[in-house]
Amino acid sequence: MLAGVSRPELLETYDAERRPIALLRHEQIFARADFKVYLEGPTTDTEVIDDVAMELGQRYRSGALPVTDDDLPAARRPDEWNGQPGTRAPHLPLVTAAGISCSTLDLFGRQWVLLSENGVWQQAVQGLGVPVTFVHIGHDAILTDSTAFTSAYGVSPGGSILVRPDGYIAWRSVDEPSTPQRHSPTH
Repeated sequence: MLAGVSRPELLETYDAERRPIALLRHEQIFARADFKVYLEGPTTDTEVIDDVAMELGQRYRSGALPVTDDDLPAARRPDEWNGQPGTRAPHLPLVTAAGISCSTLDLFGRQWVLLSENGVWQQAVQGLGVPVTFVHIGHDAILTDSTAFTSAYGVSPGGSILVRPDGYIAWRSVDEPSTPQRHSPTH
């Protein structure tokens, strides 16, 4: 927002995204047997969520993310999300066109990134008015496992994933639409 690429309304989504995660973390502290002794009053039978899911597999929900299935849990292991919007983008090992070994996570952090194995999506990011980097999987970035992208991100070879600068998935299209511009996240 300070750089002028986001509207001030984006700041209002922070509380909607983070407060439920903070409450879930607090609840999980006292759901574990070793902390129940510190509770004053009756204990609850809250399900204990896997440690990896709590640390890396939280799911954000807010007006800045597309409406998804509200029956999904607030956290699960990252490899179980398969590209669900509101979750952290999964790590996949890759080699850049320059021959540098890195992770898909290294692609995020500075601006929005659209990932796809289908080059037609490059048209969707042109003229959005917001800086979006298009990464053509298989060309700009070669995965060490060629089938890993579709599996980890829950898309077909024609689909795409839009990742926010913080590494969370903002939007996805499971398949290739007939006109990508009409299905881009801002339309």
